[in-house]
Amino acid sequence: MTSSPNRDRTIEPLPPALSSMWRLCKLGYRHEPRLMAVAFVLSQLAVLPDALLALWLMLLGKGVLEHRPGMGWKARRLGWVCRPPRRGFSGPSALGCSAASATR
Repeated sequence: MTSSPNRDRTIEPLPPALSSMWRLCKLGYRHEPRLMAVAFVLSQLAVLPDALLALWLMLLGKGVLEHRPGMGWKARRLGWVCRPPRRGFSGPSALGCSAASATR
């Protein structure tokens, strides 16, 4: 390995993060406006299950603390809405199981 001849060189500071992200968003919107809109909508939809889970926990906790059975019913209905769909096996082990059953 060779050492660099100019070791006293300083590292240049990075540009500010917020202005760099704003410039990147403007550039992306200029070239692909629909893609930027779709990306924003999908990012907001990705947060929706977490928000519904927080609402469910709030209703459930409030119902327990205030001894209100009606709140438990609301939380139960919201929990039914938030439940992920059942698709059989999931995860890495499912790939092995489905691959083994496909070869038979």
